[in-house]
Amino acid sequence: MQPGQTIAFESYRVRSAPADADSAECQVAVESSVEAGGGSPNEELIVESGFSTEGEPGSRSNSAGAVITNPSQVVAACEVQVTFSLLDAAGAPVESITETIPWIPKDGRVIVAPEYLLYDGDEDPAGLAVATVVGAFEDTDDLAVCDPSAESSGTLLDASASVHRDGSLPIARGQVTNTSPEVVQVARLSCVLRDGGSIIGGDATDIFDPIKPGQEIAFESSPIFGDVEDADSAECQVAVETSEEAGGDPAAVELLVESGFSTEDEFGFRSSSAGGVVTNPSADVAACEVEVTFSLLDASGTPLETDTAFADWIPKSGRAIVAPSFSSDFPEEPTALSVSVLVGSFVDTDGVAGCDELSQDYVSARLDVAEATVLHERTSTAVTGQLTNELTERVQTGFLNCVLRAGASIIGGNTTEILELLQPGETIDLEADEFDGAPQTADSAECQVVVVVRE
Repeated sequence: MQPGQTIAFESYRVRSAPADADSAECQVAVESSVEAGGGSPNEELIVESGFSTEGEPGSRSNSAGAVITNPSQVVAACEVQVTFSLLDAAGAPVESITETIPWIPKDGRVIVAPEYLLYDGDEDPAGLAVATVVGAFEDTDDLAVCDPSAESSGTLLDASASVHRDGSLPIARGQVTNTSPEVVQVARLSCVLRDGGSIIGGDATDIFDPIKPGQEIAFESSPIFGDVEDADSAECQVAVETSEEAGGDPAAVELLVESGFSTEDEFGFRSSSAGGVVTNPSADVAACEVEVTFSLLDASGTPLETDTAFADWIPKSGRAIVAPSFSSDFPEEPTALSVSVLVGSFVDTDGVAGCDELSQDYVSARLDVAEATVLHERTSTAVTGQLTNELTERVQTGFLNCVLRAGASIIGGNTTEILELLQPGETIDLEADEFDGAPQTADSAECQVVVVVRE
């Protein structure tokens, strides 16, 4: 504890104490301490914070967040502990939780939100106290000086974000670009919600999907509890926790992406459909573990929803049809589609086993569907076609992926699970699930079946 800092505490259960005890008296004996330092210039961190609470005892929810600024251009703040304490009407802490920040760079700022605030007492919290304890101030631009065990450079990525409603609870949605030269492996998304400029809550969520240098991804916070219904803006930041140096794979090639979407509003219910065709132009390497992320954007470019489709591999000179699965009835009409592709590796192989050693026992292939035909009904669009098992083994599982076109442009897509088994050389009729959000202007379809067979 720094001089003047207040923290909350809780004793162990007191055994054999009478049930009618109505007061307590406590004392803290200091067993070890160090002299308060003060030599580094501008080492006083600036804290902006806020909170909200909602509900009755037994169902109370709380939310808090803070923006911590290091105003010094000379030193970085290392191993910063940020303690959030909810206070009662007398100013006494009723619950405290501490979050640790690896560092705050020179002239930098971090967004921090407690993972939880579980106070559920009879009285509403009357205030929030936020205290910071700095492990050390160092003249450095490198996180490794603050923390030699760090698994990244500690890059802080500012993100664009806005408030959306997930049912009755607000969430923060936005986009962030990896401006570092590293491949981000694990990152921490921290957001604060504001009402008229004042912080009223916050949330912290982990991001586990890799982000390549220069790649832009869409993100979404968890639903944010507390009395945050009036939130009108969000501020988010992504802190890189683990990363690895970008390999610069000499075999890497740029995959070609063709995509499109459409949205329809019928009877007050909005639905959207999207699809893409990803082509590997290389005759020398296959693309392994391909992730294709689709994001529907509003008029400001903020993601309304994001979904990722996967392809275990795209063969040399091959192509993959992929489609996301979007929920329906967005609060705003999507105006654009953003598509990004992340490739795990490029390998000189003619089989999926060269991409994944765990795939030694099966063959994965993409079979084109013949005579794909668009069928329009009064309120829906469907696709039929025929599939011939061109493999020498029985197909055990498969998925039908289709894109719809109007002229040459993709305007939708979907994925349908195939439940039938196909013998070698067998031909069956296929029908894709209805395309939600696809307009009646669709005049052609293109489909593939992803099959997995045992050798």
